[in-house]
Amino acid sequence: MLIEWFPHNKYFAVGITSAGAAVGGLAYPLAITYFITEHGFPAGIRLVSAIIGGVSTICFLFGGSNPAAKRRPLNPVFKVSTWVDVRAFRNILFLTYSIGVGFIFLAFYPLLFHITKWAERERFKGINVVWFLTIVNGCSAIGRLSSGAVSSARWSNPAMVHAISCFAAALVVLPLWPLAQQKSHAIVFCVLFGVLGGSLFGLPASGVAFILPKQLGDSLGAWTGIMWALSAPFALIGPPILGQLVKCCSINSVGNWTGANLMVASILISVATWMKCLEDKKERRKNAEQNTSPTNSVV
Repeated sequence: MLIEWFPHNKYFAVGITSAGAAVGGLAYPLAITYFITEHGFPAGIRLVSAIIGGVSTICFLFGGSNPAAKRRPLNPVFKVSTWVDVRAFRNILFLTYSIGVGFIFLAFYPLLFHITKWAERERFKGINVVWFLTIVNGCSAIGRLSSGAVSSARWSNPAMVHAISCFAAALVVLPLWPLAQQKSHAIVFCVLFGVLGGSLFGLPASGVAFILPKQLGDSLGAWTGIMWALSAPFALIGPPILGQLVKCCSINSVGNWTGANLMVASILISVATWMKCLEDKKERRKNAEQNTSPTNSVV
């Protein structure tokens, strides 16, 4: 929907909107903790639910698609093509990128679930462990905004920024997760991982918009939905697998698991970026040959 309204600044617009998720990630844990402490669990959950319901109502009332945007025609409701664009499953570039995003889910969510347990193990004094999760969520807004801005530059693209962010996040997690044994080190880790994590989750939709074939621009919503659907199983299996690893080994296995999967994601997304660049280069060469062919010359 954003890309329909901001076609020339679509990546930055997506970054601004996805930063709202970071603001929610910063506000809701604090709000839930406060409401439950002050009013008890049932009343606290009801208050937070009312806030979420109010925000969702505002989005429903004021959010809308651009009526001038081109959309693919809808088939009868009972046809598979109405709900799933099967052309996406025949596009190797798209599948490579989507699986790369899946490995990000496989890496990121298990670490996020274990970060408070990690902080409790280290027994950092003078800071509540919930603040570590809050720092990660809050700093992700910086990553979402900055990655959207960089992706909009003429020399850049969201898939390239996505691959670099995955690689940088792996380099942060692998050494700092086991070695951060002081409060200051832990805060630095949370800030860096929050910023890079914001890039990881703020760029997938922009990445699909970048790799989508131009002739299929009206199918962006369908392909984005398929990308999230292909990534969902990775998010589902990651936490139980890592939970078993922590049980059998130690909390340090979280860092190894996350770093390894982010490296795999970086490789896959880099391959997708390279394939897209080759595809664009081939298309430019074809257009240049058509423009210089004798049939297009003026006598």
